Amino acid sequence: MIKISKQESKRAAVTLIIDYHGLRKHTTYKNVTMPEGSTVLDILQKKTEVITEGRKHHKMVVSINGISQDPNANLWWIYTINGKYVDLCADEKLLNNNDVVKWVLKVC
Repeated sequence: MIKISKQESKRAAVTLIIDYHGLRKHTTYKNVTMPEGSTVLDILQKKTEVITEGRKHHKMVVSINGISQDPNANLWWIYTINGKYVDLCADEKLLNNNDVVKWVLKVC
């Protein structure tokens, strides 16, 4: 959970897109306001039901809105920011104003 101090004034407006690999209609959340220092995981937790695995840090997203990745089918939840793949866990990557975060259930 993100704690916001009264003095905190910097915020980011971010777009979040979820692509369920055809299992459900994709979802788009535009202009989601997040406090400065928020992560990709923070916005996902704010707008969706998400399940993660892992330790306190380095969490891996395994389910979004009831749609789980499937290792047997080689389907994994991955994300891009502004169209580029990111090699950081979702709880490590900080958001910037106007970022477009896209989560895709993808065959890898």
